[in-house]
Amino acid sequence: MRSCFQGICLILLPATAMAQRQGLVSTFGDSMKITNGFSFSADGRKLFTSEREAIGKQDGRHVWRMHGANEQRRQSVTLFEYDVDGPVLRNRRRLPFANDSLDYYPLLSHDGRRLLFNSRRPIPGPDSLDGTNVHVWMVEARGGAWGPPQYVDAVNLRGFVSQYAQQLADTSLLFVSNRPGSVAGPDGRPSFDLWEAAWKNGTWQAPTNLGFFNTGQDEEGPFIDRTGRLLFFKRNSAGESHVFVSVRENGRWRPARQVYLSDFGGYDEHSPRVSADGRTFYFSHGLTVMHIALDELLTAEERALLRAAPPRPLSWKRRPRTRRRRPRSRH
Repeated sequence: MRSCFQGICLILLPATAMAQRQGLVSTFGDSMKITNGFSFSADGRKLFTSEREAIGKQDGRHVWRMHGANEQRRQSVTLFEYDVDGPVLRNRRRLPFANDSLDYYPLLSHDGRRLLFNSRRPIPGPDSLDGTNVHVWMVEARGGAWGPPQYVDAVNLRGFVSQYAQQLADTSLLFVSNRPGSVAGPDGRPSFDLWEAAWKNGTWQAPTNLGFFNTGQDEEGPFIDRTGRLLFFKRNSAGESHVFVSVRENGRWRPARQVYLSDFGGYDEHSPRVSADGRTFYFSHGLTVMHIALDELLTAEERALLRAAPPRPLSWKRRPRTRRRRPRSRH
């Protein structure tokens, strides 16, 4: 069954073995395409996406908004927001801070206060570079609106790519980079690795390479759930991308394993996400956003580890310590 609303098409999948336990959130019509990344708000009522945008038609074909000049000219990709009304997406709107400099892969913080994204927009400063490398940017929610974009110095390194960032409470920034120290790929050049910058003593520390996950095959798109116990990321190899998962046990990450998500043909899996209630796993399969019950992906051992000692959710603000008064003894 297929129904469309303002170019957004919702489809019920055929009853294949995977489709029986996997649902399709949405696939976009030819007037707009999710290209890389999406993010739901904690209450599930907002969806942030990165899409190319049609600005008209010529000879029956869409004309796409473009960015750059001459050999650098490319289809523009930027950020949008939707209202989620059950299975229907409504009120598509371009985010006010988004521009035509290739903004993509939005990732909302768990508390909804910060939105991080990749961008080729000019780097601040006198030696600004335009479109040379992708870097991490961020906006903060202020008074019900998004503030101006901020260049995230903590993870960006000029001359190298930094992208796919997720801020975990006020403890660390997880991101992807090919900076020096990354594992060499098959061609001998640094691959895209998972990195982490820790927050200590009121400042971001120098990023460290998460070497136990990195293989030289480009590990990208990391996502840690609200509990801090589940890490998902994608690994690229031989033209395919697959999602991997790791569970934190006693403060240490277990070896990552591949999760098998689709049998629809093709292997373009990316943008892993977990819902705020920890029940649903979302991911992109090509240009399609899909979902499946999280328990369906985890092994019995992994589910047991998560149930054994469920941690408190990550929080941006540390709760102030309160001293308990001892009751006075009566004599």
